[in-house]
Amino acid sequence: MSPIVRYESLLTMSSKNLYTNGCSFTYGHNLPREETWPKLLSDKLSCNLVNESKNGQSFQSITFNSINTLSELNPENTIVIIGLTWETRYMIQLGNETLDVSPSCLNSEQNHEVKNVFAKYYKYLVENDKNLSENQHKNLITNLISLQSFLKQNKFKYRIVNFLDQLKEMDLPIYNKLDKSKIINFRGDWRDLYIDDTSHPTKEGCINISEVIYDNIN
Repeated sequence: MSPIVRYESLLTMSSKNLYTNGCSFTYGHNLPREETWPKLLSDKLSCNLVNESKNGQSFQSITFNSINTLSELNPENTIVIIGLTWETRYMIQLGNETLDVSPSCLNSEQNHEVKNVFAKYYKYLVENDKNLSENQHKNLITNLISLQSFLKQNKFKYRIVNFLDQLKEMDLPIYNKLDKSKIINFRGDWRDLYIDDTSHPTKEGCINISEVIYDNIN
C-alpha cells in the first residue's frame, strides 16, 4: 500500500491509532510481526497500528518521517511511541526516499550510489573531526527536542523509549531542554535479561517492552 493510500485510509478510521517509529529495536529484528512490541502494544490498547520503523534508521530520519506522517493524523485519537536509535546514523534525503548510513557502511560497498558517496564523507569525519562524538550526540538531542516540540504543540499523547541509554548524559546545555518526563528508560539488568545474541530484544523482551509502555501511558 502506498503512503498516500495508507494515510487516507487511516484518516477515515474512527477508532484509536498507535503510531510507532524507530530502528530494528522497534521494527522487530528477526521476529514475526505478531511478536514485536508495537503489535503487542497495539493489541493491549485496542488500536490500529501504524508502524514506520525500519532496520538501521537514523533518528534524523525517524524525526523527519514521524512529523510528516503525524501531520496527517488526528492527535485526539493517536498515541505516539518513538524508539530511540544510535546517534552514529545519518539520514540522506533523495527524492521521496529517506536513506540511512551507519558506521557499518564505511568499509563495505552499498547497493545505492548515493550511500557510497555519503559513506566517503562520513569516513572523512571519522578520520578528521575531533568533536565527532559530541556533534553526533548534539544532533540526536536536537532532533529529539524538535520532535518533542512538535508532539507537544499538536497535543499528541506520546512517549520516547530509551532502550540502551542512547541519551547518555553529557555536559551539554541542550540536554536540559529535553522533556525527560516523557522518556521511558530501560536500564539496569534489562540488557542481560532481554537482549539476544544479535543485540536485539527477544520475544520475551518485546513482551516486557509492551507491558512497561502500557503501564506508563495508563
